[in-house]
Amino acid sequence: MGAANKVKFCQDNAILDRVTQAAQTPAQLIPIFEANERTILDFQSTAPSAIVAEAGKLIEAARNAITTGNADVFATAPVQQAGAAVNAYCGQNPDGSPINV
Repeated sequence: MGAANKVKFCQDNAILDRVTQAAQTPAQLIPIFEANERTILDFQSTAPSAIVAEAGKLIEAARNAITTGNADVFATAPVQQAGAAVNAYCGQNPDGSPINV
């Protein structure tokens, strides 16, 4: 892990939330993850300790989806809960927009 940076981490989360909104099925996430690998790496390297466990679940799931070609794990409760926890930590909606807007 790199240096924790909540602002950068949450910016990356918002980007990933926005780009993944277009996916209608888990399989459609794979090319999105491939196209956004740099953002996923930045998301990983800037995760603050308060949220690193939940972020790690998302990162591991995204990397496994890219490697295996199967993103079905994103339809599971643990991964969805991790995503919700990161969004709550960042004060963001699932589409990446700020909650208070």
